[in-house]
Amino acid sequence: MKKNILIAIFIMSIFFVACNKQDSFNDSSNTAIDDSVAVETVEQAEVTIKSEMTHDSPTNIEEQENQENTKEKNTTPIKSDEANGGVTSIEMDDSEKNSTQAQEENKAVGSDIEAESEALVKVAEENVTDVSGENKIEVVEENITEKNSNEENVAEETIDEEIKTEDSNSENEKLEPVKSQDERKDEVSKYIEETGKFLIEKVKNPRVGFVAGEWAVLGLARSELEVPESFYDTYHKNLENYVKEKEGKLHRVKLTENDRVMLALHSIGKNPYDVAGYDIVKPLADFDTLVKQGLNGPIWALIALDSKDYEVPLDEGVTTQTTRDMLIEYILDREIEGGGFSLTSEAPADVDITAMALQAFSSYQDREDVKEATQRALDFLSKAQHDDGKFETSWGNEASSESISQVIVALAALDIDPKKDDRFIKNGVDPIDALLEFYVDGGGFKHILSETEANGMATEQGMYALVAYKRYIKSFNKLYDMR
Repeated sequence: MKKNILIAIFIMSIFFVACNKQDSFNDSSNTAIDDSVAVETVEQAEVTIKSEMTHDSPTNIEEQENQENTKEKNTTPIKSDEANGGVTSIEMDDSEKNSTQAQEENKAVGSDIEAESEALVKVAEENVTDVSGENKIEVVEENITEKNSNEENVAEETIDEEIKTEDSNSENEKLEPVKSQDERKDEVSKYIEETGKFLIEKVKNPRVGFVAGEWAVLGLARSELEVPESFYDTYHKNLENYVKEKEGKLHRVKLTENDRVMLALHSIGKNPYDVAGYDIVKPLADFDTLVKQGLNGPIWALIALDSKDYEVPLDEGVTTQTTRDMLIEYILDREIEGGGFSLTSEAPADVDITAMALQAFSSYQDREDVKEATQRALDFLSKAQHDDGKFETSWGNEASSESISQVIVALAALDIDPKKDDRFIKNGVDPIDALLEFYVDGGGFKHILSETEANGMATEQGMYALVAYKRYIKSFNKLYDMR
C-alpha cells in the first residue's frame, strides 16, 4: 500500500512539472529668492541653498527679471515658494498555469502529457486500493519511464531553439558599430546649439542670480557657440552695478554667490579681483563664514579657486584663514557611511551634492584619501541610478534633469565617459540618453518629465552638462578649468 501511494504522488508531481514548463519658464507659481534675506544658520539657509546650487525650486527666467525690476521699486523681501519638496501578488490556479507561454509553444505535446498524466493518476489510484496489483504497478512504472523520456526530448529541443535564438541576438549586438568620438560629439551638438539660441532669446537681460545669470553666461561662454558680445557686456554692467549697490559684499553668509560670479567672469575673460573696484575673491579667506552654508561652501570655493589656480586670498581680519587643505579635509570628514555626501552631512547621501563634491575632487586625484573617497562616491552614484538611467535628489520624489546634469559634469571632470562606463549604463540607457529625455523640441530642458515646458534652472544646467560632455570628447579643458 505504501509503495503504491508513493508512486501515485510521484506521478502527480510529473503532471505538475509538465504543466509548469511554460520649472517651466512660464511657471508663475514660483518666485526668485531675494538675496537681501539674511541667512543666520545652516538650518535657516537650507531651502535657499538647495534652490541655488541644485534644483529644488524651478524658476521662471522672464518672471525673475520682472521681479528684480519690481524689487528695485519695492523693498519688501520676496519669499520663495518651496517646491518638490504596489506590486500585487497573484497566485495562479492550475488552469492559469496551463496557459503559460511555454505550454502554448508545445501545445500538442502539453495536451498529450496532461491526458496521459490523468490516466496514470487513475491507474495509481486503483493500485492504492488493490494491494495485489503488482502487474499494474509495473505498467505504471514503464509508462512513467517512457513519459519522462519523451518529456526530456521535448525540453531539450526547446532549449536548443532558445540557445540558437540567443546566440543569433548576441551576434547582431556584437555587429552593431561602435560610434566614433566625432559621431558622439555630433549627437549632442544639435541640442547645445538649439538650447544656446533658446537661452540668448529668453535671457534678454543677464544679471547676478542663480537663474538668468551666471550659469547661463558660463554655459554659453564654454560652448564655442557664437554669442553676441552685447550679451556678456550686459551681464558685466549689471554685475558692476549690483556690486556697487552691495558695496562689494554680495551676501553676508552665502559665499557661493562669490564663487558663481568668479566662474562667470573667468568664462568671459574678466577679472574677479576688480569688479567696480571691489575684490570678489577676498571673502573666500573667511573659513568660518564659508562653511555656514553646509557642504556647498567648501565645494564651490574649491571649484572657483581651481578654475584659474588662484591662490587662496589672505585676510588678517578673519578668525580662521581658509586653505585648500582645510576645504578638502572639511569635505572628506563629512562623507556619508558607504560613500557619497549630503548638504547637511547627514544621511542619506544626496546625488546632486555627491556629484558636486566629485567635481571639486577632480583636481586632487593624486591624493590617496581623495581618490578613495571618489571611488566610494562613484559606487554610490551607480547604485542610486534608476533602472532607466535617471537620477533623483534625496529631497525630491522623482527623477529630475538637474540631478542627471550634475552627474554628467562630475563624470566628465573625472575623465569618465558616461556613454561607455558600464557602471552608469542601466538597461542600455546612459546618463546622456536619460538627460535628453527631458529635452524640449526647439531648445531647453524640463525639470521633471511630467512638465510640458522648458524650465529655467533645468535648461541652464542641461546646457552646461552637455557642454562639459562635448569638451570631454574633444579633449578640451574641463568645464570649470579655465586656466
